[in-house]
Amino acid sequence: MLDRLLVAVFSAVILVALLVGMVDMLVPFLLKAEFDALCRAALFLMDAQGGLGEEDRQSLADALSAAGFGDISVLATEGAPFGAPLVLEVSATAPVRTVTAAFQEERGIATLWFRKQTVCRRIATYPGEVQ
Repeated sequence: MLDRLLVAVFSAVILVALLVGMVDMLVPFLLKAEFDALCRAALFLMDAQGGLGEEDRQSLADALSAAGFGDISVLATEGAPFGAPLVLEVSATAPVRTVTAAFQEERGIATLWFRKQTVCRRIATYPGEVQ
């Protein structure tokens, strides 16, 4: 009876350790997914407006900062005519932690990049609007 209890406790400890390790390995992927989602939303806005203005760039930087990213750099095409390329380049850093072989925690900084290019499809809808 005691041997079964000992095996069950030992198995539970190993299972919890594996689960914690898997969650720790998943965190950087979730950070990148959140970073990409915020940048992709800005890219859609940029596509709809024919560029990304200073206010929208600052809004993206503020959203990334609120999500926990630091050292944010946003480079974007401000205004482009129909058919011109629209480029959005965003870089930021995020704190990450890893577990070393001796089960010790090591903190580091990961640099995340987002670079996408699309073609401006915005068409002037009324006379006098800049294309």
